[in-house]
Amino acid sequence: QRLLSINYNTLKSFAFKHINLPKHTITTNLINGVAGNLFPVLLAYYFSPAAAGLLFLAQQLLEAPFGMINKALWRVSYGKLSKETKKPHIAYRTLRKIHSNVSLLYSIPVLVLISFSEYSSIIFGESWKDFALIIPGYCFYVYFKNLSNATSYFTIFHKFTQESVWNIINLTVRILSIIIAANITDDPINCITIYCFISSLVYIGINTYWGLVSLQLGVFWENIAITIIPVLTIAYLISNFTNSLLNKLLLTSIFLVLFLFLSIKRLRKIG
Repeated sequence: QRLLSINYNTLKSFAFKHINLPKHTITTNLINGVAGNLFPVLLAYYFSPAAAGLLFLAQQLLEAPFGMINKALWRVSYGKLSKETKKPHIAYRTLRKIHSNVSLLYSIPVLVLISFSEYSSIIFGESWKDFALIIPGYCFYVYFKNLSNATSYFTIFHKFTQESVWNIINLTVRILSIIIAANITDDPINCITIYCFISSLVYIGINTYWGLVSLQLGVFWENIAITIIPVLTIAYLISNFTNSLLNKLLLTSIFLVLFLFLSIKRLRKIG
């Protein structure tokens, strides 16, 4: 029945509404492609191909669980929010709920990956034992990156120019972070960690900007404060002060259940 209701005027209206989308998509993909692939190249230049390989392994493995969640969430959030753009106050309320849920959801793989990071050498071999050292910093970076992707204010409200500006800022900061890190440390592990931390600041800035324009800044910061900060603290304690695999599994499970219980209670209040 919906298909039968589509006419020329409907298609024309849709086309004009999204007229800048193809141009914007090409620009965004180009900038993000350069930003994502430039670091391994510069890492190989400043340090060694092995350092670039370590980063490539992190990109492929650590981003995989977040990427799968992100694709599903993006379809749901964009499909729901795109229908509410004519009523910003409703869309902002929905964005707040989505941001709260996504903050919780992405913190779960962070807890698991960091808690068991030292066992990566068992899976990939002794030659990749340094991989465990970059997991905490890279998880911190991937958390904020995917949190921003799943709740993109720019795409939902067709703020393509604003997104392009932030993409250029993101690319510039990444390049500067590589140069700064490579010049203050001779250790590629430290370089990757510094890069991840500085790059995360851009995504924190994006979330802050969205919070300001949607009048949800307090909720956005609260979401981050009560999810990623406790999770990073717990994961660090489990990773560094528990030697037994059984104890790690037990403690991670207990904290995960407790964390989910408290977070779900809060989400019900928000909803």
